[in-house]
Amino acid sequence: MPPSSSSALQPVEPNVQLAAKHSLLMRSLHWLNAVAISALIGTGIVLLIGGDALATLGGSIHQVFYFLLLGIGAVYLTALIVSGGWRMFLPTRETVADASAVVKSELHLGAHAPRLKKYNGAQRLAYGAVLLMVAGEIVTGLAMAYRYQIPWLGVLLGGRHTVHTIHKVLMFGIIAFVFAHVVQVARAGWPSLRSMLCGYDIVPVGSFAAIDGAFPDHLGAPVTRSAGQQKVDTQTRRGFVGVGAAAALGLALVAVGSVRGSAAENARDERDGQSLGGEDEDGDARSAGDRTARPRKAANANDSNGEK
Repeated sequence: MPPSSSSALQPVEPNVQLAAKHSLLMRSLHWLNAVAISALIGTGIVLLIGGDALATLGGSIHQVFYFLLLGIGAVYLTALIVSGGWRMFLPTRETVADASAVVKSELHLGAHAPRLKKYNGAQRLAYGAVLLMVAGEIVTGLAMAYRYQIPWLGVLLGGRHTVHTIHKVLMFGIIAFVFAHVVQVARAGWPSLRSMLCGYDIVPVGSFAAIDGAFPDHLGAPVTRSAGQQKVDTQTRRGFVGVGAAAALGLALVAVGSVRGSAAENARDERDGQSLGGEDEDGDARSAGDRTARPRKAANANDSNGEK
């Protein structure tokens, strides 16, 4: 039976490929890291300008998210070593040349011809730098929080004042990176953010076009555009659920830090109260002793006069 004219005229849906960009582990660590870094920056600023009034509470919350960041860093470092991904962040000659071309393109001083996969040179150098800054924050934070337990670490880093200075400088460096990162993601548009939610970019079949200044690393089998879009949309919704879970964990950790901080403040107040009570008792005892000693001195003086 010959095909009907309507089916013959129906356009053929073009095929696309899904470029796998971020694994589930990397996406999960990214959003958890976003929560941890945001909380650490916020509480760090509170500790800088809040004074003693907020030191205990802010410090307790800061410490809780410090350990979250430490755990994230340990998992991420292990994944980089196992997968060999750490090589991507080394400042090779090719990476530096590509980063220079990216900067010139951004400043409209030249064109950028993509040559690397997954991340362009500027991204690789920036991500490598922020990884080093986060590692520095973890080490200096450890030296500050446990200066009595591991005093040699602070000495190794140049002393307590130097450790504090390094910690603050690195914090402002991370703030600068976060600001630039958010601006670049906003400029790149929804597909860039979506790839961190679902893990994929959508590219036409046979296309060798770069994405964010770098070529796709892994391309899947060709599928229809509707099927590819449906998979991406499903994964994106799951990504939003993951972001919500990371935010909920952050709120829970804020509550844990607040409870720990309140308990520490109450314990300190009790110690201060006991110390003041002890001083009052000592003062009362001295006063009573002075009152008892005066009649004795007077009696001794009268006895001495009588003997004379």
